[in-house]
Amino acid sequence: METTRVAIVMDQSGSMVSIEKEAKTSFIEQLQTLRNLSANDSNLKFLLTVVLFSNTAEVVYADAPIEIASDISESYRPDGGTALNDSVMLAIDSVEKTLQEDEAALIVIITDGHENASKTKRPDLAERIQALQNKGNWTFTYMCTSDNLAEVAAKYNIPAANTSGFVHSATGMLAMSADNSSMLRGYGHARTGGAMSISNAYSPDLTSSVSPTPLGSITPAGDAFGDMLTGKEGEKEGKSAS
Repeated sequence: METTRVAIVMDQSGSMVSIEKEAKTSFIEQLQTLRNLSANDSNLKFLLTVVLFSNTAEVVYADAPIEIASDISESYRPDGGTALNDSVMLAIDSVEKTLQEDEAALIVIITDGHENASKTKRPDLAERIQALQNKGNWTFTYMCTSDNLAEVAAKYNIPAANTSGFVHSATGMLAMSADNSSMLRGYGHARTGGAMSISNAYSPDLTSSVSPTPLGSITPAGDAFGDMLTGKEGEKEGKSAS
């Protein structure tokens, strides 16, 4: 079985308020995409970690089996700044803690802004990203509203074809969601073929390789695995920090 530990690192800073509804919808779509991949291929296993960030970063839940991973609508409350670096570092720490040698890691970063609140310095994060990618089983993708994706890729040592942009609007956020779902399907297809990492996540040759499957229902937050998660505790911490 091809096990992948996926971390979705999602911006919930104040600037996301105007597209909050679409952000929640996009998470559901990506969650269901991973579920469909696993349901359609018994050799694919996904364990999901979710990190939300504003002034601070919090792990909503970690290593949830994708079949019962919950929605984050109740936890997602845009406010504050953009602790982007801290959130990515937190996601790395969480995934690395349980990652086995024969497993792959996929870190999916989604933000509408630039770093402005982290303690983690960008060069330190970029160095760690590069070191992990050099291991051959770590993939980082970066979806943002920046016009200069090449600069973003260079700053964080993420392959240029693993970065993509979206327009900060309701329709732009939904388009981003579709692009990320296509990326996830392409990644799943690559994993089925034996790949441990990819460096062309948003290139057409990868994202067009697998057709989408119909979306199903999502486990509401708090049900099944959700009752066992640390999300409620993290939510309280997020409230006190905002």
